[in-house]
Amino acid sequence: MGDTSGFQRAMNDLVDVDPSGVRRTTRASVAKCVTQCTLASHTLTDFQVKRDSLVAVVTYKAVVDQTCWGQKALSPVNVMTVYESRASGWVPVAHSETAAAHW
Repeated sequence: MGDTSGFQRAMNDLVDVDPSGVRRTTRASVAKCVTQCTLASHTLTDFQVKRDSLVAVVTYKAVVDQTCWGQKALSPVNVMTVYESRASGWVPVAHSETAAAHW
């Protein structure tokens, strides 16, 4: 536990949108976020992928039992990550988590 290197590599330097706002991530901001959250359980469903040769959009629903900064995380959330094809492979460039409607 506590190893944030994978998240730092995967989520570095992208546009992140969630209920707390819009920001550009850095390795330090990703590490800070990950270490401030405790994930008890999660379920990921309803995956969809839309892609062409340069861009892939991945969406799914996440149900989490998570606490961040002493507060329960929103759940369920609809998640979207946009990947761009580069010489080094598929790189995430944008990520969004939106509270799912309860209607």
